[in-house]
Amino acid sequence: QKQISMLISAIKRNRVGSSYLFVGQAGIGKKLVAVEFAKMLNCRSGDITKGSCGECLSCKKIELKTHPDVMIISKEEEKTSIAIDQLREMIKGLQLAPVMGGYNVRIIDDAHLMQKDAANCILKILEEPPKNTVIILLTPVPGSLPLTIISRCAVIYFSVVTYDEIIRRIKEYNLPPDETEFVASVAMGSLGKAVEMAKDTEIISEYKNIITDFKDGKFT
Repeated sequence: QKQISMLISAIKRNRVGSSYLFVGQAGIGKKLVAVEFAKMLNCRSGDITKGSCGECLSCKKIELKTHPDVMIISKEEEKTSIAIDQLREMIKGLQLAPVMGGYNVRIIDDAHLMQKDAANCILKILEEPPKNTVIILLTPVPGSLPLTIISRCAVIYFSVVTYDEIIRRIKEYNLPPDETEFVASVAMGSLGKAVEMAKDTEIISEYKNIITDFKDGKFT
């Protein structure tokens, strides 16, 4: 919520940067906030005091991943890194004005998976971004990115989510109280991991079995 509040303030003061670097461990909510930022930048409600409305055409399209101006770039399944061709395609698309009249937003997930040539490929667009363009890089290891990229981004850090906050966020999955507490403990501050477990009780069982086996000395 702290990070979202910072971004709301930037929009209200007309101080939106063209490039951001969201830093924090995997599953902590970086992508969630990046998508919410994209919604707020394109929301048609006219009031983002508490965030995006979630109901307008733009918000719904972003949620459904069908918005023409908002895209997430991530490593393709069969690859080990983000390919330079993916970024060239991204840059090509940013030369066009936003189709729906808001902001062109590109979210690069696991940005540390860019090879050096791919990372260098986006330097120019970071230096000279087209109007109404926001590029957001997500990574748990910012040190793996070239300093030339980091220096061109507004860096926002994400700390671990508290135990109580995770409990509150996963209550909607209606788990038994003991399982809710178990998930919050095992998640170790990662909201993404907690939600993944809460959605699939088989994962909870797997974790419990691993812990039981460890207690029984089966891993010694």
